[in-house]
Amino acid sequence: MTEENKPHSEAEPPCVYVIEDDDVQRRGLASYLSREGFVVKVFPDGESAINMIREDRDHVEQLVVCDYRLPGSSGLEVFAGLAGTVDAGRFILISAYLSDELASEASSMGVARTLEKPLILEQLVAECREALSSGRQKTVGKG
Repeated sequence: MTEENKPHSEAEPPCVYVIEDDDVQRRGLASYLSREGFVVKVFPDGESAINMIREDRDHVEQLVVCDYRLPGSSGLEVFAGLAGTVDAGRFILISAYLSDELASEASSMGVARTLEKPLILEQLVAECREALSSGRQKTVGKG
């Protein structure tokens, strides 16, 4: 049976790339998202993430969850670096420092949605699933 002819229940789960420099948060997000049925790949910085995501052709359904403050780059720089690789509607920017200005800048660049830390994990999963199905822009936590 080819991939396109597989019944939905046999389809490969979506891959979520988690880009988070805090080791405890990165491992926690990966663990939770894995238990929710996602394939999860983690990165501590934007540069390594961009390089690996550009080359990863193993997953049809891809989504990025990226912290705003990273060593050497910002989450918005990661978003720009992934242009043409990951659908803009499938990029979630997370930040403990989410301001109206940051949310507006992210939205103007095409970032699908922004979430304020501390994250509510159930909400993150819901946002991931919604982004995978619709890709529309949404800001959560400010306003």
